[in-house]
Amino acid sequence: MNPWISAMRLFALGASVLPALYGSVLAYSMYGQFNFLYCLLTIVGIGCIHTGANLINDYFDHLTGADEKNTEALFPFSGGSGVIQNKIITPLSILRAALLFFAAGSAIGIYLAIQCGFPILILGIIGIVSSLLYVAPKISLINLGIGEIFIGLDFGILAVLGAFYVQTGFFSFAVAMAAVPLALIIALILIINEFPDWKGDAASGKKTLVVRLGRKKASRAVVVLLVLTVISIIVNAVARFTTPFTLLALLCIPLLWHSGHTALKRYDTPILMIGANKGIIASHLLINLYLILSCFFSKPTFIGALCATALVGFGEIVILVKISGIPHQGT
Repeated sequence: MNPWISAMRLFALGASVLPALYGSVLAYSMYGQFNFLYCLLTIVGIGCIHTGANLINDYFDHLTGADEKNTEALFPFSGGSGVIQNKIITPLSILRAALLFFAAGSAIGIYLAIQCGFPILILGIIGIVSSLLYVAPKISLINLGIGEIFIGLDFGILAVLGAFYVQTGFFSFAVAMAAVPLALIIALILIINEFPDWKGDAASGKKTLVVRLGRKKASRAVVVLLVLTVISIIVNAVARFTTPFTLLALLCIPLLWHSGHTALKRYDTPILMIGANKGIIASHLLINLYLILSCFFSKPTFIGALCATALVGFGEIVILVKISGIPHQGT
C-alpha cells in the first residue's frame, strides 16, 4: 500500500463522509431539497478535515511517543499508520500535509458559508479545533476525558446537521436526534481501537477511556454503548424523529451482539479482539447505509430502495459469517 494512503487512512473516510451524505439525503427526504454540488462540496470538505485529523494524530502521537511505545498495535485499527516510526515519511512532511488538508477543508467551508450561511463556518471551526486538540501534547481532549465525546459529536451529530443545513439553510432537532446512533457508533469505533493501544497509551501518558477504566471495565462500557445505539434507533422511529424505515438499521443487531460478546470475553488479548474491531467498524458502515436508504422509501423510489437494502443486508450476512470465523481461542 502507498505510504501516503496508509498515513491518510483513506479507507476510514466513510466515518465522516457517510454521515454527511445522510444529512444531505435527510434534507431531500424531509423537505425535498437537494443540491448536488453543495452535497459534493460538503463531502469533500469534511473528508479533507478528517484526513487532516488522521495525519495530525500521527504527528502528535509521534511527539508524545505513544505510537513508538505501542507493541500491540493492530494496523489498520490502531497504533497509527507507522510511516513515521518506520522512517518512510518524515514527521515534518506529515505535519505539512495535515495543515494542507485542513486548509482545503477550510476553503470549502468558507465557500459554503458564503453560499448557505455562516453557521457552517462555526461547525467547521469546531471540527478543525477539536481535531487539533484531540491528542495535542499540551492540551489534549483525550487527557481531559472528552476526546471520545468530541469524535462522536464531530463525525456524528455535527456532520449530519452541517450537511442538512447546507441543503436547507436551517437546523432541526429531529435531524440532531437522527444523528445520535451515528455519534454513538463512531465513538465506539474509537474506543474499541483503544484496546490494543492500552499499554503504549498508558506508558506515554495518553489517558484514553480504556486507560482510565482498564480493559475489563472498558469492555462493559462498549456493551453499554452498543445497547444505547440500538435504543437510539428505536426511540427515533417511535418518536417520529425519523421514518419507521430507519428500523432497518436494527438488522445490524447480530453484528453488534457479536462485537459486544467478543469484547467482553477477549478484552485482554487484542489479537483475539479483532472480530470486535471489524464488527463495530462494519456496523458503522451498515447502519449509515440503512439510514441513508431509509430516506428513499417513498413511492417513486420504493422498489429501488428495497433492492438496495436487500443487497446491504446480504453484505452484512457475508461480513458476519466472515468475522465469526476469526479464532476466539489462542489456537
